[in-house]
Amino acid sequence: MENLLRRAYFSVQRRFFKTAQDRIFDKWFADRGDETYRLNYDLTAESIVIDCGGYKGDWAHDIFERYMPKF
Repeated sequence: MENLLRRAYFSVQRRFFKTAQDRIFDKWFADRGDETYRLNYDLTAESIVIDCGGYKGDWAHDIFERYMPKF
């Protein structure tokens, strides 16, 4: 019973009393941040981009497709 009350409390708190971080996340997802902010830079085909600490390489791949650098 206590666990159920605890989950209900946190559910109401998250929905009606959002933290600053929750509001930032909501804005990121509403603005489609992965498709806009994450890839929107003032780059050209002549720009040099260094991806340090890449995980899967999807950011480097997306940047390459968007700006089409020449080798």
